[in-house]
This record gives sequence, structure tokens and C-alpha cells, in this order.
Amino acid sequence: MEVIHGFEAAKARLSRRAAAEPDELSPAVSARLRAVFGRDVSAPQAVEQILKDVQARGDAAVLSYIQKIDGMKLDRLEIGRTQISEAYEHIGRTCYPP
Repeated sequence: MEVIHGFEAAKARLSRRAAAEPDELSPAVSARLRAVFGRDVSAPQAVEQILKDVQARGDAAVLSYIQKIDGMKLDRLEIGRTQISEAYEHIGRTCYPP
């Protein structure tokens, strides 16, 4: 734990951290990106690649990344009314049991 005394010291410390964070990836995230892209990529490179792929292939690219990143195989991105109703019922039972 780090103790910082005073507003200016805290402001300076947080400013340095915020500037460094985008380039710092945990080993787990780095490994996951390597698995998805087949090579080492930074977070900005991954985002750029995903955006280009979605622009070129549309929903097919989104579905592909959902499977690669989240491990979920979806047939479509649209959710039906029945699924929405079931989700509301589940949330109600989970969050507000009788």
C-alpha cells in the first residue's frame, strides 16, 4: 500500500499512473490477445484490428470475436422478446427473491 500525503502529491501520482495505464497489460490479458490474434499485440493494436475487421465484415466479425474472446457461439446478435422476458424474470428471482 502506498500512502500519499497532500492533494498536489496525489494529483501528480494519479496523473503519472493514468498516462502509463494504456500500455500496461496484465500477463493474462497479453496471453489472451496473443491467443485471439496469433501474435503479440498492444491494446490499441487489438482495438484497431477489431474495428477494421468489423468495418470490413460487419456482424460476421462481431460474432467471430464474441466466440474468440468470450467463448460464446452465437447465431445472431439480435435478442428476441422471449429471451428479454426470461432475463427479466430471472433477474427478478435472483435479485428479489420472494
